[in-house]
Amino acid sequence: MNEIHGVVMSLNLQGLAGKGTFAHGVHPPSRKDLSKDASIRILPTPDQVVLSLHQNIGGPSIPMVKPRQIVSWGEKIGTGSGFVSTALHASIPGVVQRGKRMTLANGRHMDTLPIKSDGDIPEGPDLWEELFGGEWPTSGLETYDPSEISQAISEGGLVGLGGAAFPTHVKIMPNDKKPVHTLIVNGCEC
Repeated sequence: MNEIHGVVMSLNLQGLAGKGTFAHGVHPPSRKDLSKDASIRILPTPDQVVLSLHQNIGGPSIPMVKPRQIVSWGEKIGTGSGFVSTALHASIPGVVQRGKRMTLANGRHMDTLPIKSDGDIPEGPDLWEELFGGEWPTSGLETYDPSEISQAISEGGLVGLGGAAFPTHVKIMPNDKKPVHTLIVNGCEC
């Protein structure tokens, strides 16, 4: 069996020679030269989106909206079902459709919340303003309570960008036994 596995591995990795950065690893070519000079473009608003209620490794979101309800872009449409769960927000403005159960490519069955578009999302500077809300505070940050920050992150639906989409508020939850002195934010790509 190991002999067959080794043959399959060698077939899959042809042309992906290791760079010596870590033992037994490969460093596939990034091919960034194909897009390095391309500008960022915003795609047109789709006619419909189908949002999975299970967006992270934790529990699924619980819908807060009903079919035929009108929702705005970015509106909270689902609340977390437990500690390791997050809120869900509408990615387009529109009308909520009847929920469906769908099978994902990995074979997992998920409850979904379809939204039929009835408008466009903002573009350019309007999108930036809507997403990030103008100027962020740079002083007085020490007055924010860590639990309130964690709750705001949960309500915002923020999750990690790894494969598990682990809810960020769980990662930063204050722990009296292990207080956080310094937070290091990795702003680089994975």
